[in-house]
Amino acid sequence: MQSYPAGLPASSAGKLFFHIQKAAETKGMTVSAQSNPQGPRIHVKAPADGWVYYFVNNNEIWMAVDPQGGDTEAVEARKSRLKTLGDELLADAKARRKEAGD
Repeated sequence: MQSYPAGLPASSAGKLFFHIQKAAETKGMTVSAQSNPQGPRIHVKAPADGWVYYFVNNNEIWMAVDPQGGDTEAVEARKSRLKTLGDELLADAKARRKEAGD
């Protein structure tokens, strides 16, 4: 698993995660929204590649990719595809949020 800061404050997580969920569902992906003491989390199942997680860590939003096993070369390729997908979902969610006036 590899984690990346999204560069956004934790205070924007609720509305942003809602829009990430909608963006992922529009693409036919499975989404699981959760809450824990550190804040909300959202898990997106990417077809055939693994999972993209969005979560709050130290008052910031983070994204993590989990390519779900395999040989090293396959894992690295899936990590790269998942990171690209995660960035696309985040950009889509930001655009949806702006359109909604959130």
